[in-house]
Formats: sequence, structure tokens, C-alpha cells
Amino acid sequence: MRVTKKKVEKLKHEFNVVIPAKDVKEKIEARLNQIGKSAKIPGFRPGKIPMDILKKNYGQSVMGEVLELLVEQSSKQAFKEQKIKPALQPKIQVVTFEEGKDFEFNMTVEAYPEVPAVKAADIKLNRQKAEAGDAEIKEALERLCSQVKNWEKVDRAAKKGDATKIDFVGTLNGVAFQGGTGKDVQLELGSGTFLKDFEEGVVGQKAGETRNIPVSFPKNYHSADLAGKTANFAITVNSVLEAKAEIPGDDFAKRLGLESIDKLKEELSKQLNREYDTATRTLLKRDLFDVLEKNYDFEVPEEMVELELKAIAHQMDHSHHNHGPDGTCDVEANPKLRPMAVRRVKLGILLSDIGAKEKVEVAQQDITQAVLAEARNYPGQERKVFDYYKNNPERLADFHGPILEEKVVDHLISKASVTEKKISVDDLKKKLDELEKQDEALMEEASAGAKKSEKKSGGEEKPKAAKPKKAKKDE
Repeated sequence: MRVTKKKVEKLKHEFNVVIPAKDVKEKIEARLNQIGKSAKIPGFRPGKIPMDILKKNYGQSVMGEVLELLVEQSSKQAFKEQKIKPALQPKIQVVTFEEGKDFEFNMTVEAYPEVPAVKAADIKLNRQKAEAGDAEIKEALERLCSQVKNWEKVDRAAKKGDATKIDFVGTLNGVAFQGGTGKDVQLELGSGTFLKDFEEGVVGQKAGETRNIPVSFPKNYHSADLAGKTANFAITVNSVLEAKAEIPGDDFAKRLGLESIDKLKEELSKQLNREYDTATRTLLKRDLFDVLEKNYDFEVPEEMVELELKAIAHQMDHSHHNHGPDGTCDVEANPKLRPMAVRRVKLGILLSDIGAKEKVEVAQQDITQAVLAEARNYPGQERKVFDYYKNNPERLADFHGPILEEKVVDHLISKASVTEKKISVDDLKKKLDELEKQDEALMEEASAGAKKSEKKSGGEEKPKAAKPKKAKKDE
């Protein structure tokens, strides 16, 4: 094999590789002989099939197999000889691959960069810490009281915001239908639990009153027998209930399973402080990433940047930033996106390198905890989440990157010089809001860049995009 380096530009390397025809022939015939041992061709016994017959039947497929094998083997050897660690799979352009001739191809690859050593002890960070005080606990308690509704019977007509206990029978053309009957069902008016016509028909009714209400079913209703039709409901109100404000005392705490109001306040304080600690870590992580980006500079593979640009564009598409001619975000028209992509790639390489050097590993327990956390996002469907990952174990790899990132961040923070500063809860919220606004402004600016490009190119200007989803605060 002959490897000739054609060009080197930053991290990009180009090679010309030539593999002698005799080596190619040996590989092809070896593979054909292997196939011939078990091949079934009429008129020949397995293992006794002539080479020309094997070539006629399997030559084309074997040529393809051998091409892939030779490219893989020769590229690995070339990288080893040139001391190159490829960042991604090399791009191959075949020059010659014909029977009886040398196999020649050009190979382009970007090398994984030399990453500077990060000295965690030299990193200086500021931790903005806030703790829940009486005002925050009081606000949380009032919010909780408003969420827990205490219903009491009232002797008046029902209005929106009330709950009613009702009996009802629905009929279509005078015939009762399946699912159209209920007994002593509690309905909160204005909740949207029932169809609009139904709920509005109950408004104004008193206990003991019965009304016949026409209810129109939407055309896309899940039951084809009812979709687009109007049914009649005989609705009897058994009682009208009004939501009474909860009094935050021991009785309220006991209904929530706690022994006293003081214990409830203690639990609320713990919950609030966990939320504040999460916010504090978000700010600290952003601070760490800013320090890493500023103090450790190196070239990043352009192909990795391009892949990240596509990922960002995909994110923007799902955030309703659809600006390209086919309804997708045009990354070429978004120069503001490139620095974002470069930053993400650089930080990813840095964190991966630190994790390898410091032997930070993702354990099976970490993956299990991540799956449990994912399942909690789907109340009532936890079993489906577990079954999904059980039946698709390869998807568990999706958790590896984010978990490793968090563990490396924790490792760096534990060794860095961290100055803690206590701030008010209001100041903590302001800092988070500022961070969020910066991220949203960046996305909006990139979005505006795409719009401007479209107008210049004569394309139709797209409607104003909706407000983007919150960008990750720790990027």
C-alpha cells in the first residue's frame, strides 16, 4: 500500500491511497473461496466450484465487500502511520477500482485536535447562592392553598368556577348511546372537561333542576358515531359547590399528610431551596463554560461544527423558526449561529477530553437513574417508558453524553476555586431572567438574519416566528 499526503489545512488532511492489484486480487479470491465452501450452485458440490463460476455469481457483491474492507484497513493503517486521530469518519472518493488494476482512492479526514490540559485548580468561579426566607415560604404556602380546592355546598345557581354534582343521560335521535350516561359526576364549570355546550348548559342551574341541553360534537370527535352530530342531554344538578379559600393551618397540613403547619412550612422551605440550588448550579455551570471557552483555545473540526449547525437548525425549526425555502432554518443565512456551534463543539471536546484524562465514567446506575427520571416525566405511563428502553437498549446511549457532561462539570467544580456569594431570591431570579433573555435574543437575532437573507434573495418573506423555546441556560 502506498499512502501519499496531498494536502494539510488546519485539521484537514488529504491522502491518496494506492493498493496493488495483486493485493486486491488476493482479497477477492479469498472471499470467493470462503463463499464457495458453502455456496449451492446447480451442477457443483460446495467447495468444488471453479473460481470463474464463483466470480460470475458473486463477483459484484464481493467487489463491494472488499472495497469497504480495504478502505477500512488502509485508512486505519494510514492514520496510525501519520499519527492522526480522526474526529469523524473519513470521506472517500474512489479513483480506480477495476479488476486487474490497482485500487486507488482519495481520502479526506479531519484530525481530532490537540486539546490543552485543563488545570481545574486554576479555574475561578462565583457561586450565587440564595435561600428561602419567610416571604418566599409564605408565597409558596399561599400558592399551595389556592391550588388545593375545598368545595362547600351553596344554595344558588351554578356559575363558572363552581363545581356541580350531576346526573345526565345523552340521547341521539331519542336513543341513549354508549358513554353518554353519568351518575353523581363532579364537574368543575369552565375546566373544559366536558364539551363546551354541555358545560355552558349547566351554568345557571340550581340543585334539583333538570335541563335538556343540545350538545354539538366536533367533526373530529374520537367517536365516529357522534362526530359532527348534535345530541340531547338531560342534565340534573344534584348540588352546587363553591371553592372556599383554604386557611393555612394545622388542619390544612394534615389533609396533605403532614402533622402541622410548621412541618408543611419546613417541607416547602426544603423544596424551594432545592429549586434555588438548581438555579445556582445553572449559573455556575454557565460561568464554568465561559471560563473554559475563554482560557482554552484550539481549532475545532469543521465537520463537527457543520453537524452542530444542523442540530441547532433542527432545534430552531421545532421552536417555530422556519425560514428556509423548504420551511427549515437556513444555517448558511445565519452567521450568528456559527459562533454558537463552535462553542458547543469546543466545550464538548474539552469536557470529553477532561473526562478521559480524569477517568470520569458513567456507571450503569447513572443510566438507570436517568431512565427513572425520564419515566417520571410521563405520569401514568412509566411502564411504557421502561418497556421502550427495554425493547430498544441502543437508545440508552442517548443518556451517556448528558450524564458524562454533568459528571465532568461536577468534577471541575469540586476542584476549582469557588467563591460563594449569598444573594436574595429576587436577584437570583433576575440573573436567570437575564441569562434567558440573552439566549432568546441570540436565537431571535439569528432568526432575523435568515429573514433578511430571504428578502435580499427575492424569496417570499415568512410570517413572524413565534417566541422561541427557552435555550439551555448552561450553553
